[in-house]
Amino acid sequence: MEDALERLDMLTQEENSLTGARTFEATQHVDTKVTEVLQQVDRNVRATQELTHHVDENMMEIQELTYDVHADVEMIVEGTRIIDDNVKVTKSGASIFFNLFVFVPIFFYHILIQQSMNYNVRYSLTPL
Repeated sequence: MEDALERLDMLTQEENSLTGARTFEATQHVDTKVTEVLQQVDRNVRATQELTHHVDENMMEIQELTYDVHADVEMIVEGTRIIDDNVKVTKSGASIFFNLFVFVPIFFYHILIQQSMNYNVRYSLTPL
């Protein structure tokens, strides 16, 4: 019986050693997997930070382009205002031009007609 108890004790110790070895192996496996997951999370965080940085750069570029477009629109508005002012000046100048080149010749034409009528009347009244 003592031999059987010694043998049972030895088997129990071996079983405990094997269980400890398997537990250690499982712990190592879990530790490796946790390390891999942490490394993947770290890579994902870095990739997210990099993407966020790129998005920030893109936003800055969009803001700069928006500012440039705004400046261009202001220039177009100013150019339109200048054109509008030129049209107003042209309209006011056109009335002077119209008066000089249309009404003045008509006025002189009427004077010439009047003079020719007076001339005709004078000569038609003189005895022959």
